[in-house]
Amino acid sequence: MASKQTNEEQIEEYRKAFAQFDRDSDGNITTKDLKATLIAAGQTPSDEEVQDMLKELDPDGSGTVDFEEFLALMLRQASECNEEETFKATFKVFDKDGDGFISPEELRVALAQFGNNPPDEEIDQMIAAADTNDDGLVDYEEFVRMLKGDRLTTDK
Repeated sequence: MASKQTNEEQIEEYRKAFAQFDRDSDGNITTKDLKATLIAAGQTPSDEEVQDMLKELDPDGSGTVDFEEFLALMLRQASECNEEETFKATFKVFDKDGDGFISPEELRVALAQFGNNPPDEEIDQMIAAADTNDDGLVDYEEFVRMLKGDRLTTDK
């Protein structure tokens, strides 16, 4: 029940945010609405910049953003933020010394904590699979790419 309440509360917050952008209260965010909101926030965007921003927010290309499109964008961004937090927390588990890199030794220690003790050769293979810049370490960006299944380089 708390989850449903939280979702309803979140949607209500998004409605309030949408209303801030929908300056003329017609149920759609237009370039005029967006520009007025940005100016009220102290920015001075050009018409072209506002048009570009609206295009990013407008998946159906109608020229306006309705609440459903706005809500979908907000929920997607919230989901991406949660994913990023999860990646950061997981990286910290492996980056024992907090230097921003996972070394073979740190990987070995972290895996041992989970009851997994692969041989050194396997540890080296795991590091090499994620290490796209060949420095022998896995930085945060390499770690995230590995978790997402993305690779910048081909097989080594």
